[in-house]
Amino acid sequence: MDRTDGPAVRVREALVRASHGVRPATLCRAGRLRGREVTFAEFRQAYSTGVGWATKAADESCDVLATALTGVCELARPELVSIGGGFAAALPGLPDEVSARTAALARPGHPPVPVRAALLGAGSSVSGAVLLARNPEWAAGQGTRSSKARAASR
Repeated sequence: MDRTDGPAVRVREALVRASHGVRPATLCRAGRLRGREVTFAEFRQAYSTGVGWATKAADESCDVLATALTGVCELARPELVSIGGGFAAALPGLPDEVSARTAALARPGHPPVPVRAALLGAGSSVSGAVLLARNPEWAAGQGTRSSKARAASR
């Protein structure tokens, strides 16, 4: 079996594609709510001061992320989800809000996967890309402790 394809790899790829769309989708929502195009700097400033259109746009993005994470966690059963990158790092409280919404969507009897801010903050996207480039087996789901540990415990 080709380890560069398969359900786990497709789930990871879908989540990565979805995460790259969070910033533009949030700015699009913010622009729609404000009635004109919004820059990231404007959005971040409005969000940090609690302006309605910015917080509503962020709330909608948190809902979308929580829904996506819930589905991915049902399929992949990760032990932890880290939210990072420049967009998440620039919006205080975003990872906590996604965590709360993800927990609220968890099915009864299935504990929610912990969601936290990435330890590397804004640098997590670049650091993760470098790690995957150096360790391509990780992208294929090979050699990770958590997947082997889960398989052994089943």
